[in-house]
Amino acid sequence: MNNLRDLLKELTERSKEHRSYYERNETAVRTQLIDPILSALGWDTSNPDYVKHNEATTDRDIPDYALFKNKQRKLFVEAKNLKVDINNKKTIRQIADYCYHHSTDYGVLTNGMNWLLFETYQKDTGQRVVWSINFEKDNLENALAKLDTLTFQNIDHLNELTKKLKMLDMAWTEIINDQDLLTNVLSKVVQNKIKERDQNLAFSSNEIKDYIAVKFQTKDVLGLETRPIITQAPPKTPEQTKTITKRKERNEYSIFDNRIKIKLNTVHSLYKFKLIPINKDHNQFFPKHPNKFILETDIGDFTAGVYQQGTYIKGRPRNRLTEWYETHNDLAIGDRLIITALEPFERYKLEIKHN
Repeated sequence: MNNLRDLLKELTERSKEHRSYYERNETAVRTQLIDPILSALGWDTSNPDYVKHNEATTDRDIPDYALFKNKQRKLFVEAKNLKVDINNKKTIRQIADYCYHHSTDYGVLTNGMNWLLFETYQKDTGQRVVWSINFEKDNLENALAKLDTLTFQNIDHLNELTKKLKMLDMAWTEIINDQDLLTNVLSKVVQNKIKERDQNLAFSSNEIKDYIAVKFQTKDVLGLETRPIITQAPPKTPEQTKTITKRKERNEYSIFDNRIKIKLNTVHSLYKFKLIPINKDHNQFFPKHPNKFILETDIGDFTAGVYQQGTYIKGRPRNRLTEWYETHNDLAIGDRLIITALEPFERYKLEIKHN
């Protein structure tokens, strides 16, 4: 795995340096980006016993690679140039249909830097994507864990491994988003660490929990943000106090797989502007402006889009979200708005979970 780690770093730098070349040359993507990764995963791309490349044919839907183990086909891999968005529904459907007609449980789409594993027989297209990774943006260790499911050694256990990854991701996300649970667990750890260093120094459980709560508020916990250590904070001006108060009112966002949860810490602006606030860090979850998508709600479906540099969702026509907020006039602080990608970049669903 260390060899693969070094390889991904090298290929990522290569793709950045020659991006325009890989954006127009799919053959170069296959030979210089995808083939090395498949080889590092244990697939001998030069041996047809393990990897068969598509031959010249009028059937444009034939995938670029078919992976074999013990003379049984295990996986299709479709390559695209670096400019292609592999999360596009039409692109996924193209290879998914081919996998379906050839009784292959899983397929892979890749443009060299982005890899996407999908489940062929998943009826809900919004749930079809098992995982996707972007070497240029994602944490390298997370990418390695996902790629590990595709190794020659692990391919026979792909179904079990993907289920384990999903379960671990789900459990971890729920834990990370449960501040009370984390506070209780961390307070015990902190208490033990203090006793190891000074058994005569006593802290109440509330003192430790209050300290951890401050860390959460400043995001200075679990490596979420690194802040300079200040031995003594200067007195706050009225302007600073207002800024801090405003920051506490911001909504809290969490994302897992195909779903975004927005915990409301303020509702006044929602009813005032009739918009759905989103975090700019989650822009990749939606189609880029000016592209639109369908938003399903309990009062009907309507067209929507992301506006103002990815900070809110606006309905089209505008009065549809106005109608939705008038229908749900009981939103309160602590409630959650849940946006689920039923068909990524095409169709989403908006729901409410009251506190």
